[in-house]
Amino acid sequence: MVLALAATAAAALLQAVVTDDWEGVRHKVTRLFGRGQPDAAIERRLDATRDQLTAAAPGEVETVRAALAAQWETRFADLLADHPGAEAELAALVKEIRPAVTAADHAVAAHGNVTATAWRTGMAGDAAGARDQFAALLPVRERVSGPEHPDTLTARANLARWTGEAEGREPNR
Repeated sequence: MVLALAATAAAALLQAVVTDDWEGVRHKVTRLFGRGQPDAAIERRLDATRDQLTAAAPGEVETVRAALAAQWETRFADLLADHPGAEAELAALVKEIRPAVTAADHAVAAHGNVTATAWRTGMAGDAAGARDQFAALLPVRERVSGPEHPDTLTARANLARWTGEAEGREPNR
């Protein structure tokens, strides 16, 4: 049961890492490990986890995710071994995280990686490549979040910026 809970918690954490609920999840996980107080080492590991996952190239995302999930599974298992009373807290946290990570969040989370990748593409000098990635992202954002959601508006602005750069126009400032 403990190992299964650790694995489930790791999977839920990695799903939540690129969602809008991340900061709340991060806060709760640090307090769980700190037994009611924020744990600075866990905060750094969570930040590193998010950085590694969002920086992964599209072809590497699943490999990076699997490696990070294994690390967090071990951390959660160690937490439960050291603090058996934390099992109920961790189970409650997983139940809380899981509903927040809906199918829509999966789509948006996956496209959070697309946003990061598109920006890196554009900043590396491939404005047309960035434009194309944002052009593919925008209809998904509109469908998942709605046409007036801030993330959709940001995707639309990013598309406009990289379209302008791809066409050799100066950005409006």
